[in-house]
Amino acid sequence: MIGATERAILYRLFARLLTEEPDAALLTLLGSAGIVEVLDQVEPGLAAWLPEADTAALRIEFARLFLLPRGAAPYASAWIKGERDRLVEQLAAFTHRAMAALDMTQTRVQGQLSLDHLGLLLAITAEALTEPELGAHIERQLLGPWVHRFAAALTAQAESPLYRAAGLLLSTTVPSESL
Repeated sequence: MIGATERAILYRLFARLLTEEPDAALLTLLGSAGIVEVLDQVEPGLAAWLPEADTAALRIEFARLFLLPRGAAPYASAWIKGERDRLVEQLAAFTHRAMAALDMTQTRVQGQLSLDHLGLLLAITAEALTEPELGAHIERQLLGPWVHRFAAALTAQAESPLYRAAGLLLSTTVPSESL
């Protein structure tokens, strides 16, 4: 299993991929030392593809995957079975408690997200991983019950190597546990 520090780095990257349309700055970040090599391990050819990536096409894919119906909805409530209202309430309460325990406030982008949005949950988890035991608990509670189903859908629906790699890495990075 990948260590807590490495998981935190990946979670911050994934949070950005899920909350912001890709731009040149993101592609530069992805091409930085270490990140592209990790992505290329799960999606061979990504390192060669990245310098030629079309940001306009990636923005369209971002919208198709994460904003439009029938995409890979980045919301826990879309993937966990159960009574939706009760589930959303429980997730919101847990998210608020986790953020308070971490003395964490939502950023401008995160403030516009539902409390069960994977981008926000990954940002919380990345912050929690500074204390590995707390981070592991939050991973199990916030991500474990559903992220593998989301990651499988993302991998299957993604057309670009970038989003396929993100789905594959999420499925191998997040511990699989249920509530």
